[in-house]
Amino acid sequence: CAPGARGGARARCAGGGSTMSTTMRMIELKKVFTVGKSLNGLGAVLFAWHPDGSYLACSGSSRIVNISNRQGEPVAEIPLQGQCLALDWDKDGEVLAVLQRDSGIVPLWDAHQHKVSNLDTNMKDLTFLKWSLTGPQLAIGNVKGNLLLYNKRTLKKVPILGKHVKRITCGAWNADNKLALASEDKQVTISNADGDTINQTMLKSEPTNMRFSATKVDRLDSGRVEEGEKSIVAAVMNKRTLLLYNTEDPANPIELAFQPKYGAIATYRWFQAVHLLLGFETGYMVVISTEPSEVGEEKVSIKAHQGRLVDLALAPAINRVATCTA
Repeated sequence: CAPGARGGARARCAGGGSTMSTTMRMIELKKVFTVGKSLNGLGAVLFAWHPDGSYLACSGSSRIVNISNRQGEPVAEIPLQGQCLALDWDKDGEVLAVLQRDSGIVPLWDAHQHKVSNLDTNMKDLTFLKWSLTGPQLAIGNVKGNLLLYNKRTLKKVPILGKHVKRITCGAWNADNKLALASEDKQVTISNADGDTINQTMLKSEPTNMRFSATKVDRLDSGRVEEGEKSIVAAVMNKRTLLLYNTEDPANPIELAFQPKYGAIATYRWFQAVHLLLGFETGYMVVISTEPSEVGEEKVSIKAHQGRLVDLALAPAINRVATCTA
């Protein structure tokens, strides 16, 4: 088990026997369509599915966002000024927002009219972009720690200077429309939908890949969401441990360490509101609980790949998880 808590976090070792039944089997997938390098360019590709699967947006080194329908037919192209850094659909699937390098302009693609409008943030070096899960707000952060909140209904822009003192690196909205942000300044801030800081916590290392429990999908899947479950945000620390931060109890975060054989955390997902599925670069997949009585307890641990696991996708409705390797 990895040593020590950071920044006052209580340290716990994730462990214990497997108590959740699981079966791993290979399923032959049918290829529906491919968006190839002729459109995306060479190298890594970012992509984002429309909330109901109507569209797929993707972009690579070509500096063009390609939008296809579910049959793979081209619907739109959005030329960019710089490399695409992030793609995010709003909760209603009405607008796709695009973050691009070296530009303060955020292209917004209207899924109904198939038209692009440009949101001028009046900020430089944008680093973060995320739509609210429940409201019309779009959060945009930059390298200086400044934040902009944009409302797609009123078209109002609210700039918030100095939300952090360094680059905003990641963030997440919860079901109560609160925004958690992390920064290179090693702080976590929790803000309301107007951008007012509710609380702020200093850590000893920079958190990455923040995700709130009880997202819209989790709530539908679980059938129940306790009030406290909406306030838990997880974040990866130094690729080895997982921080659980309760917005209602910010002074007592919990940092979970894992068995050394698992190695570095590649990614993770919440499901059923109180469970976490973690994928490790060594090929392991581990399910842990965040229930107060069994925080960090391993429910499942399996070796899914011999190669380096890089990502996973969870489909609660059909009780399936897909993983991929480098």
